[in-house]
Amino acid sequence: MIGRRRFIVGALLGATALTGAGGALVASSGDGNAPATDVESSDTPAGSELVEVGRGDLTDTRDFNGTLTYGDSLDLPIAATGIVTARPEAGSVIEPGEELLRINNRPVFLARSDLPMYRTLRTKPDVKRTGQKYMAGFDVVHLQGFLLDAGFDDDGKLDEIDGQFGPSTVRAVKAWQKSVGLPVTGEVDRTQMIFMPEAVRIDTTHQMGVEFTRLAATANEQTVTFSITSRDRRLVAVGNEVQITAGDVTTTGAVERIERTTDAQGNSTLRVTLSLAHVLPVDAGTPEVIVVEVLATDVLTVPVRALLAVSEGGFAVERPDGTLSRVDVGAVANSVAEITGELSPGDQVVVPT
Repeated sequence: MIGRRRFIVGALLGATALTGAGGALVASSGDGNAPATDVESSDTPAGSELVEVGRGDLTDTRDFNGTLTYGDSLDLPIAATGIVTARPEAGSVIEPGEELLRINNRPVFLARSDLPMYRTLRTKPDVKRTGQKYMAGFDVVHLQGFLLDAGFDDDGKLDEIDGQFGPSTVRAVKAWQKSVGLPVTGEVDRTQMIFMPEAVRIDTTHQMGVEFTRLAATANEQTVTFSITSRDRRLVAVGNEVQITAGDVTTTGAVERIERTTDAQGNSTLRVTLSLAHVLPVDAGTPEVIVVEVLATDVLTVPVRALLAVSEGGFAVERPDGTLSRVDVGAVANSVAEITGELSPGDQVVVPT
């Protein structure tokens, strides 16, 4: 006969629990039900209750404080000089085709392009090539797209974007410049327009009436970052999905990148950047990042309180009829233990109350 004694679970948890700072451990069954269900029975021993053996995944849930950001702030490559006469407020989002600010009361526009504007766009080629009459290139393509979107198509002659800065493009540029109050030159440079791949979010508010110095902006796409130690590196991998809560809003995020950084005290940490499935309110408070690690998949589970230390060594659980069944104990999570033994899901075991 197996000798037994009721086991206080501190030693067991010390040996097998995988808890961490700020983390809560939970178990879930394959069908979403609790892993161990209370069962009412008139045969339940006094001071105890019956629960069912569950089957499911054992998971470790870790919480981290995140930071809502819009990525790195960069100075926009505006070449205009003079006095700022109109400017956007910090937090404003400027879409391609819209005005960024005014310097000496002349507007500077944002246009969509993956290629930065690196030269003055004009009719004359910057490098003469055989058979090349006009300046050509992807930057001309993007300028033509901007003009068409703005409604300047030279009476339909610019309908086809060909990347050639020919007469129709010159006339469309001049019509646009006249319309917005720029010098009518037929040429475009970074004093009038800059190319960016997407909308930008203004990160600084420039003072009105002073000499223009810089206009900083970020991408308009929200990200959440949080820091982990090397010990927690196993919890996240690029592409993993996590849950994010900020105020009353909950969404999901995907791990975009993991970078090693050094804080102000010289400590090395890992910074995890998440892309978000939905936009979070900027005034919702500190985002909480919830990372779930699967400790065991499709295993039998019982409450830790159901485990008995037996005199021969190891553990057992008590059946409703008083007999003991030996079990091997695996991972432990939130007072729920993974077990193996002669048990099946739905079998009843005794748990002290």
